[in-house]
Amino acid sequence: MPADLIEALAARLSELDRPGYFCAEGAKICPMPAIVVEGVGPLALPILASQAEQLVSVAEVAPYGRGGDTLVDTSVRRTWQIGAESVRVRDTTWPTTLKAIVAEVAAALGAPGARAALYKLLVYDEGGFFVSHRDTEKVDGMFATLVVGLPSLHEGGELRIRHRGEERSVHLGHDDITRVTYAAFYADCSHEVLPVTSGHRVCLVYNLVRDGAPVAAPDHRQDISDVAALLRRWGDSGDEPTKVLAVLEHHYTPAGLSFGNLKNGDAAAAQVLVPAAREAGCDVHLAMVSIREEGAAEGGYSYRSRHARRGAAEEFEIIEVIERRLAVEGWRAPDDVAATFGPIPWEQDELCPSGALDDVEPDEQYFTEATGNEGGSFERTYRRAALVLWPKTGWLRVAAQAGPVYALPLLDTLPLDQARTLAELLVDAWPPHLAGTRSSLRGRGADALRGALLIALARLDALAPAQRFFDLVLLERGYSGVENEGIAACWERWGASSLASRVGALFAAHMAKRTAACVALLSSLLATSSAGGALLAEAAIASLSRSSERDRWAQPVPADVVAALLQSVARCEDASVVAKAVEHILSEPARFPMDEVLVPAAALVAELPPTPALQGARELIERVRAHLTARVALPLEAPRDWSRPAELRCSCELCVQVAAFLADGSRARLELRAVQAGRTHVEQSASHADLDFVTVRRGSPHTLVATKNRRSYERRAAQRTKDLGYLARLAG
Repeated sequence: MPADLIEALAARLSELDRPGYFCAEGAKICPMPAIVVEGVGPLALPILASQAEQLVSVAEVAPYGRGGDTLVDTSVRRTWQIGAESVRVRDTTWPTTLKAIVAEVAAALGAPGARAALYKLLVYDEGGFFVSHRDTEKVDGMFATLVVGLPSLHEGGELRIRHRGEERSVHLGHDDITRVTYAAFYADCSHEVLPVTSGHRVCLVYNLVRDGAPVAAPDHRQDISDVAALLRRWGDSGDEPTKVLAVLEHHYTPAGLSFGNLKNGDAAAAQVLVPAAREAGCDVHLAMVSIREEGAAEGGYSYRSRHARRGAAEEFEIIEVIERRLAVEGWRAPDDVAATFGPIPWEQDELCPSGALDDVEPDEQYFTEATGNEGGSFERTYRRAALVLWPKTGWLRVAAQAGPVYALPLLDTLPLDQARTLAELLVDAWPPHLAGTRSSLRGRGADALRGALLIALARLDALAPAQRFFDLVLLERGYSGVENEGIAACWERWGASSLASRVGALFAAHMAKRTAACVALLSSLLATSSAGGALLAEAAIASLSRSSERDRWAQPVPADVVAALLQSVARCEDASVVAKAVEHILSEPARFPMDEVLVPAAALVAELPPTPALQGARELIERVRAHLTARVALPLEAPRDWSRPAELRCSCELCVQVAAFLADGSRARLELRAVQAGRTHVEQSASHADLDFVTVRRGSPHTLVATKNRRSYERRAAQRTKDLGYLARLAG
């Protein structure tokens, strides 16, 4: 839908007749209810200061909600509350009066069928107030709050209600015992109670609940026809957003989101869009549109907790937004059944009207102070409900946006042409957050999802998308080795002529950190087909050297990986290719150290079934055999006395004593009295010598006791045994 049509749709929806307003107020002449409060007794109306003070004495400080927490903070809310269980209305006429009030405000709000449930009695004494906030949905079906002001003389305490730039101010104070005043407003409306300047403000608070009753609406037949005509033009230009997000006016919680709970203007929009979309061949869902932002921030003072008060932007300053994630989630179909979509990303040009979320306040906002080397940071989340539409003909694009967990199973159920189209769309829209190997989505690793798509592409004979997937995802974003099965499926389907260069590029990109995975892939591909094997082997071998040049701190390659590499290369049935691999391996001592890697690797290769190609590994085996033979030939004799090698680089007084002690064949133990710094220095300087150190903590300074051992000889003897074992394996 082009931008002009999105704005035309927004304008048309804004013109709809609405079934109600966001708030209602009034006064009703009636007999005063007989109210009894536990611990106080019957209330005399109008409420006098003495009885208001009695109410305060049995009340508790009223808390407020923030996210999932319930907090008490008199800088946010200074109010006294008495729960409904402690309040009794003993009057036969009050139920009739209350029913009439509820019917009146429900009609004004556009929510017929509402009923009231007493929530609590509130007392605002002098100075009492409540900062701007929104009510939470305290019970199932709650959609609004009703406040009934009891006769009590006071000044201040006005109730201010705001919604979408409009504001209403209601004063509930009076001393006329023949009438009650009341105000009702939708629970998502921002509202506050201004400070009471004198007297006491006493009121009954009710939750307004609607049990799925439909919202009354005018005749929208012409509206539906007009909107359907607009939707039919979707797709005319060929360059439109995938979907349109018609942002709703009221706030809804994810738990309370449903078509049946939509309020006045939002209900009217749904009553038009759902049938209009059906007529125009579009799908429509109800969902939560969210923006999540994280970044760097600075705080202005020391925080008592990690949580900054909602909307208090002055408490910290945002330096930079580092990450911003846009998602549509919590899907509901028009029959209010939860849809199976997961989170789907959205774009700014999909909002209806455009800029609908530009000036909204965050629903949650947190600040974390700077600690150590880490600066201060913030997180904030915006959530708004929206009606989300897309043409049925564009459903595959939406399915691809929904991500691989949702879309991959569809490939097995769609006709071949649609499955190929969806697979191509999945490649182009592959989620960035599934790039790394540590990511997961609903318990499935991102790497497994990548492999599953490659298998599907091979099954669907979709070569071009598979090649793009190599280029866009595997080479640029991530590879772990779990994708090897999918790569092998593609190799089996299309072979070296189509994929050899890309697999070679994969080796070049990931050999340094994923050596074992790359070698396992090489083995798998060469086991599938020897065609193009020499090219793959050359690419793998070259990548070993390039990876060392690119990452000088790369870890040594495990011996079994080296053996697997040579065994895989030998499948090319060309001894010269194996010899070239050996040449690369022997030229990289940092990644292939002799004793740690080459010796056990040569033993593993020597034990492989002999083939002509493996003769190319002869240089490795001979080099290792020569190394072991030379070391075994060195003389090995147990110490005959207590003399030990005495090479110490330091010539300080303490180290000179230790060197003399090491050279003395008659002494096994040395005691050195020295301060801690001296003792530590000696232990570090002689750490390579055949000495055991113990500090005896008697006297001052303490005594460092050095005792000679046979560690060097025992180490060489163990090495001799190991070397002889390897020589025996190499001889075989």
